[in-house]
Amino acid sequence: MNIEHRTLSIEQLPLRPMKWLCHILLLATMGFLAFVSCSEEEIQAEGIEPFVTVKFINQDSVKELDTAIAQINADIKVIDDRIAEIDAAENRSELRDEKDSLNDVKSSLNKQKTRLSSIRSRINSGKIILSSLSGTGGIDQILSADSATQHQFPINSNSTSVRFFTVINGRLDTLDFTYNLSNEFIENQLRAIASNLEVNYFTFDSVKLVCGDSTCISNEAELTAYF
Repeated sequence: MNIEHRTLSIEQLPLRPMKWLCHILLLATMGFLAFVSCSEEEIQAEGIEPFVTVKFINQDSVKELDTAIAQINADIKVIDDRIAEIDAAENRSELRDEKDSLNDVKSSLNKQKTRLSSIRSRINSGKIILSSLSGTGGIDQILSADSATQHQFPINSNSTSVRFFTVINGRLDTLDFTYNLSNEFIENQLRAIASNLEVNYFTFDSVKLVCGDSTCISNEAELTAYF
């Protein structure tokens, strides 16, 4: 029997184990890249859009209420002066019916004053029903049947400006903001930050923008619109 001895060079050795190792490394690399990609997408999906807090005050109604309350105070003073005269009169016992009548009128006026003051406080708190809110840059129209003292207006994170349209009691108004945009990681979330917020245009009677500091970050700012 002839036994044939074959000598193989390194180049002729089987490569299957080497190929399997390459495949394993390739799959592991692809899996890692896919994980990183998904993580990045999840971080972006959790991003919180910037907003600005807006408060509305019906300035005309406040002025009318102030006038009415001032008139009631004047009427009460006249009554108090007359009651003081009655108390100082020698025949005050004969004027008791008049004094009682004056006190009844004074009590009624104080109830009216309390009611008007309550309405005034409610208006000054900014608690109103915002019938409609819409804006440029894909901000959808929002309808609300509930009253609130403050409203969060979403800032357009795809632009450095935004225009809002509001409807309150059938009145349409416009409010424009300009700002600078940046992205920051806050509490492991990527957030769009709108800073250097400014009011560029408005149709309200007047507006007042109060910022948290000199950078005027939108989420820390509050605007009061008087109409």
